[in-house]
Amino acid sequence: MGDNCLFFGAIDFGTSFTGYALASRKDLTEENVKFITSNWSSPFGSVTEYQTTSAVLFDPHGDFKACGFKAEEWYAGLALEEEELSKIEDAEEREHRDHNNWFFFRHFKMMLYDQLTMDRNHELTDDKGKTMPAIKVFSALIEYMKDDLLERCTKQYEDFREEDLMWTITVPAIWTDSAKQFMREASERAGIASDRLRIALEPECGAFYCRSLSSLRSEMKMLKTGSKYMVLDCGGGTIDIAVHEVLQGNKVKELYKSNGGQGGGTEVDKAFWKLLSSLVGREVVETFCDKNKYDQMSLIQNFEIKKKTINNEESNMQVTFRIPESLLRTFENVTGKTVDHEKVEESLTMDNYLIGKVKWRYDKLRVHKEVAVSLFDSSRKHIKKILMEQFRIPAVKSVDHIIMIGGFSEAPLIQEAVKACRPTAKIIVPKDASLAVVKGAVMFGYNPFVVHSRISRYTYGKKVLLKFDSKLDPPAYLTYDREGNRFCDNRFSVFLKEGDEIILNESEIVTTSTALFQDQEKMAIAIYVSKLGVPLYTTKCTKVGYIEFNVPKVSTKTNRKFRTIMRFGDTESRVRVLDMTSGKEVSSARFNFLG
Repeated sequence: MGDNCLFFGAIDFGTSFTGYALASRKDLTEENVKFITSNWSSPFGSVTEYQTTSAVLFDPHGDFKACGFKAEEWYAGLALEEEELSKIEDAEEREHRDHNNWFFFRHFKMMLYDQLTMDRNHELTDDKGKTMPAIKVFSALIEYMKDDLLERCTKQYEDFREEDLMWTITVPAIWTDSAKQFMREASERAGIASDRLRIALEPECGAFYCRSLSSLRSEMKMLKTGSKYMVLDCGGGTIDIAVHEVLQGNKVKELYKSNGGQGGGTEVDKAFWKLLSSLVGREVVETFCDKNKYDQMSLIQNFEIKKKTINNEESNMQVTFRIPESLLRTFENVTGKTVDHEKVEESLTMDNYLIGKVKWRYDKLRVHKEVAVSLFDSSRKHIKKILMEQFRIPAVKSVDHIIMIGGFSEAPLIQEAVKACRPTAKIIVPKDASLAVVKGAVMFGYNPFVVHSRISRYTYGKKVLLKFDSKLDPPAYLTYDREGNRFCDNRFSVFLKEGDEIILNESEIVTTSTALFQDQEKMAIAIYVSKLGVPLYTTKCTKVGYIEFNVPKVSTKTNRKFRTIMRFGDTESRVRVLDMTSGKEVSSARFNFLG
């Protein structure tokens, strides 16, 4: 798959921002790879020219309209026209122009976080509480990125054909099988061919890119065969961790199962809005966000820039935030108070901890450094907890290099928190940390064989029927066959244990299943997952999906047996099924983790 592709494109679908990159096969053979990256301009002030916001807009009929900065600007523009709605005589036109009837989604990637089970009919809730199928929203953003990338390819390469392009979509390493399958199906719905699509793990991609950089050559030279390093992907929603050991041939193996959790940049965003609520009141902030969409979007993006500059240096005893004056007008309208714009803080009923630490002049909010630094408390606490747990694990104890990637890694306070957890470690942060994943994903699409082995995050298995043991099995699990033999009907049979090393393209789990009826047309083998070791019964597990396949028709009347061959170590789990009667492979076999 992809061996004959001439071009390689990748989409990094983030919680806060999304972007793409591409390169030709020829470019990828050069020592210094030349990437073409997405380029977006924001109407609210420059946040980043390489990524756009992960926002999607649909009209009242559910028809797609825009993504990214354009979606935010369009939606904010509709909100600005709210006062003009009463002048529109046509009721249908008035309903269509009312922004409350449109569907606007932001930060929706986190829906897939920590979902052991989910279905493809899951609904997302928008800015106003309305719902829409999640796969429709996800695929809209992917399709928007895909179309823009294809347009860039056509302009950049005279000989470009879409069928010559291999796609890679990135996902956090901590995502479950169901979340990965959801992203694949959303990508296919967006028009990406299944046989030209790879799913890649974000921290791995970032590490591959960093190891290729000539600007980091001195740091990466220390990562010789046998060296161990940690990749810390700090994004908008999650902190994603992978730990690798360098092998011969420039390959790596995973030392411990991928880990992480919440604590990304959006935690700081929440703390900032909480700070504003502490100053002017929650009702004022909610009214401001509802009635002043354009200013809300501008404030969000200005803060996105600001939070990457806040630090603990003594020279920065005060931190200034630019606040839209419409927030103060909203305060006056809601509270009935008159604000002295030259001494705003004197008009506020703020929380005690802020008294004497805040100065507010017109659109400038100036706070003591300790107040600004405290916005990072939740994220830093999460990161420290995750890292300290990791460094207590024997396989991770000797790690002395930490590669930080992702946009949130650029924040000095996050780098400081990581350094505090491992003072002796070499911290490596590339200049373009926010683009490390998407550029590495292009490289992964070209060469997906860099990883030698991964560690299983869960224990996998299936339900089996075993002879009932009255000394062991509860009476509730007792069942009988047609001959009256006693069986336990939900014993757990292990495929793969949590912590097992899986060698890519080698490690296989083989089981045998028998069709229950001679005329059976379909088979579905339930797959169970345990996070707590190896249970005796499936009642202590979670059923996460099925192996499904069509039973080929044959003339024989004997019991039909099938050999199931599973691979769990790749970025996506894979399965093959052999008909033991005919000796042929069953082409319809697949994992279904979406129910």
